[in-house]
This record gives sequence, structure tokens and C-alpha cells, in this order.
Amino acid sequence: MDTGFFDKVKELKFTSRKHRISDEDAVDRINSYYTPIIIIFISTIIGTKMYLVGDPVQCWIPPEFKDGWEQFAENYCWVKNTYYVPENESIPSDKLDRSREELTYYQWVPFVLALQALLFYLPSAIWKLLNWQSGIHISDLVSTALNCLEDDKQKRQEKVALLTRHIELTIVKQRTQKYGLIVRTKRLIFRILFCGYTKTGNYLTMMYLGIKLLFIANVVGQFFLLNSFLGTDYKFYGWEVLNDLINNRDWHHTGHFPRVTLCDFDIRVLGNMHPRTLQCVLVVNLFNEKAYIFLWFLFVFVSIITIVDAIAWFLWTLLSKRRYATIKKYITPADQQERRMLRDFLEEHLRADGAFVLRIISKNAGDPVVSDVVKQLWDSYRASPSTKNSRPIRDNDYADPMLSATGEPNSEKGTFV
Repeated sequence: MDTGFFDKVKELKFTSRKHRISDEDAVDRINSYYTPIIIIFISTIIGTKMYLVGDPVQCWIPPEFKDGWEQFAENYCWVKNTYYVPENESIPSDKLDRSREELTYYQWVPFVLALQALLFYLPSAIWKLLNWQSGIHISDLVSTALNCLEDDKQKRQEKVALLTRHIELTIVKQRTQKYGLIVRTKRLIFRILFCGYTKTGNYLTMMYLGIKLLFIANVVGQFFLLNSFLGTDYKFYGWEVLNDLINNRDWHHTGHFPRVTLCDFDIRVLGNMHPRTLQCVLVVNLFNEKAYIFLWFLFVFVSIITIVDAIAWFLWTLLSKRRYATIKKYITPADQQERRMLRDFLEEHLRADGAFVLRIISKNAGDPVVSDVVKQLWDSYRASPSTKNSRPIRDNDYADPMLSATGEPNSEKGTFV
């Protein structure tokens, strides 16, 4: 399959670098940021038309109705639901048959759209929470990397050094650090859920793959939610509705988003109930039809790029040669001994999480910053006593210049901005 198109999508720059601070890739941002914005925009337009501007439903009123009855009847029909009967069919006499044809969705469209937007954002919120709990604050790393692009050479080198030391602290030191019972229990739960934790070197990577699966589950579930909410039997809703419109099969024939509906209500006169059936116009369904056709095709696009992107990430994770190739391209070993050291550097020092963090930084800030960070990580690894003397890594080998001895931020040494 030609994935060139999807590679271009991943490289899209929707905002300036200064404001594009993220701990995800471009496809994740399409899911968690741009798609919810589009849905909320549509929800706002429809909600404004329904509840703030104009009348969502207008009914034909018999001449004997007195002043005020028209507004009452329209409000009642809006709240109670209307039902649709094709013009060439007789209105059913049985109330149960009429209730089966009721349109129950149109009042709730703005709220369901808001729920759909929230569902698109939810996997990203979970990822940010778990990422923050891990102690590896990728968004801070990306922010610092982006600032490196705007600084002069000296400040750039200082911030690259901060990035390097922070990655060493969070990726390497956490694998040798001991934790209390509560933290160990939390990490055990994470290990069961995501097949790893920080000490194994694959905690972030496996957790991120789990988030990718959540993105896929969400966008696939959106199709089922759409069909269930609208009560349609179409399997490919947007395509089939669009095909109906192209072939001049509008709502008169299909019953989808009907503009003219019926409403029943009773009027009490002198203690007696008088049933009435009114013919009403649902102007809002004109907007609903076009909005849901657009959203269906949007979901198709998002689902395709999300699935392809997830497959690419799974292959990158499973194939260590492919995973480490993204880092090895920045390093040139001088001899056979350094080639062996490079293998240990990749497999035992950085491991999957280190490669993952560097890849996320690369996707958000570009290769130049990552190249400098990788070179400093490599130089630090070669110069570390643990490498020279083949002894276990000690905490002091990777002291974070951003933290004081008590673990608090050190304002004198610098911090992420």
C-alpha cells in the first residue's frame, strides 16, 4: 500500500511551531484537537439555530386557534417529538403505529455532537494523565525543544543539555530507583494494563500503543453512535445519503431528515379532550442532513489515517531494527568497540522508551534538535563511569541539573520554559 499520502498528513503543520506544543504526533492531534473543534463548531451553529435564533419548528395552525395557541402548539410539538408519514400514505389511526415513526433525535443534536467531540478528546486526556504520572513530562521536553529553534547558539546548547540530562534522569534513573508500596502498586497496575512500566524501559511505548487503540476504538464507535442516534439502517450512512441526493431521492422518499412532519396533541375544552394533528416544518433538519453527511466523511478520513498511523507505530515498536534506525542515523561509531557500545546504548541504555521520547520530540520539533540531543546522550553514555567500569548505574551519574538535592526545581540551573 502506498503510504505516501499518509506520511504527508503526518507532516502537516496546522499551527506555528511556537504554539504547537504537544506530546503526541500529528494524527493524534487531528483526533484530539482539530476534529473536536470542527464538531463543536457545527454543534454551535445548529444549537444557535435551534435555541437562540428563529423557531426550530413551525406548525400550520387551524383558523379556530386563538392567539397564543400557535406558540403553545409549536413548543409542545418540539418537546414531545413529531413523526413522519410519507405524503402518499395515510396517517395511521393507531397511536402506537404513529409513535414508531417518531423522530426523537433532532432536539438532542447539539448535545450529542458535544459528546462526540468529548469522546474524540478522551484518549488524549488519558494519555496526558498517564504520561504525567510516569514522571516523564514529554510536553515539557517538546516545549524546550521548540524553544531551542528560536534561541542563539549558546542558549540552544544550554537547553539541549537540559533536555539531555532530563531524559537521562527520567528514562535511565527511574529504572534503578526504588519506590514505596503505593507507587509500586500503581506501577504494577500500569504494568498489567500496558505490558510494561518505567523500569522495563517500555512503559511509555506500550502505554502510547494502548492510546492508539483507544483512538481507533473511538473513531469506529462514532459510526455506530451516529447510526444508532439517527435511527437509520444504512451501513455506510454518509455515502448512501449522498447517493440518494445525487439520484434525486430526497427525504420525501427516504424519510431521512424529513422537513415536514406531523404532531398530535389534545386540547381540553369544557372538560373534554379534543385531539388535534398538526403539520409542522422542521427547518433545522436541513442543517442536520448536511452536517451529518460532512461528519460521516470526516470520520472516514480520520479512521483511515488513525488506523494506518497505529499500524506504523506498532511496526516501529515491534521491529527493534527499525526503531533504533531513527537514532543510529545521528551517530557514527569510530571503531568496532564503539559499534558494540552503540548497540548497548540503544538496547540497554535508552531502550524503547528513550527511542519513543526522541521520536515524539522529532515529530514536534524536527530533526535538528533531536540530532543534538542524541549526540549529547551518546557522549554522556561513553563518558559515564558505568560504561567505563561496567558497574551498575548510580543516581549521581545522572543528576538532573533542573532539580536540587531535595527534588525541587533549581532556579539557578534553569528550567523548562
